[in-house]
Amino acid sequence: MPDVVYSAILGGTTVKQIASSSFNENIAILAARTSGSGVIADQFIDQISPMGEITTTDIANFLAAFGVSGSQITDGSTVKIPYQKRANGSTFGGAGTNMMIKGKADNPVQLVPQSVTAPRQGAVTASGQVHFLSSDGLTMPHDVLTAQDLTAETFNSMYRLGPVYINGTQLPKGVGFTVNFGVGLSEKQHFDGATYPTEVYKETFDPYIEITAEDFDILDTISGGLAITDVRAFLLKRASGSTIAAYGSAVHTKFSFATGLVTPQQISASDTKHGQAAIRFSGRTLVVSTSSAVAGA
Repeated sequence: MPDVVYSAILGGTTVKQIASSSFNENIAILAARTSGSGVIADQFIDQISPMGEITTTDIANFLAAFGVSGSQITDGSTVKIPYQKRANGSTFGGAGTNMMIKGKADNPVQLVPQSVTAPRQGAVTASGQVHFLSSDGLTMPHDVLTAQDLTAETFNSMYRLGPVYINGTQLPKGVGFTVNFGVGLSEKQHFDGATYPTEVYKETFDPYIEITAEDFDILDTISGGLAITDVRAFLLKRASGSTIAAYGSAVHTKFSFATGLVTPQQISASDTKHGQAAIRFSGRTLVVSTSSAVAGA
């Protein structure tokens, strides 16, 4: 029977409302050939580097698990990426029918946040990578399990696009923004001929927030670049059965930079449609709060 996404367990945090989930063992095959021949004479498994990717609307739990610069879970057995099995002629197969990718005990798992995307309308989504590392380079760091039970799912909060403030002034007519965490990893390390990677390092941090707005006049003050002393980009928490929680409630999510540069990106317009301008805020240190009131100063 087919499978569908399910809540992911990443250490002590359950990331709910999974929109998409993928897993790839990333097996690299080495082809052997006789002298000058184009025909494969033999084949070998050279390296295996398993990795999962998830996208979710559960922004709060995503940020708790991944952070803004990535986190490492030392006990891989606490990492589970499940898939729920469908049942022919019904909905789901229920207990004892499901499949999951599960890390092994004492094998580390590296979490890397990729981005948070807030569109003009609709759900805000976050995406991240899950890298499975081996304890010794020879042990497969994960299991593929079938006939599994799944814990009952519950719903968490969701968010929508909020205002962006630069140096205390709200940017007009914002229609979307993306937070790119900018975490650059080293090449995964395979030592002493190991099949699986045992280590990976966070090498660089180049976060930025890029907004899209429908008012080209905002380029007047930032053309050529502008130093920033305060940038705040908000996600508004949705209120159950209504629209959003009050701006003054400390329940919204805020991404902020204290220092950095703002630079204009592409502006474009076509036919009779509204033109859009992209503006990038490149900061030194990205700070996030999931319990913030909305304020620009």
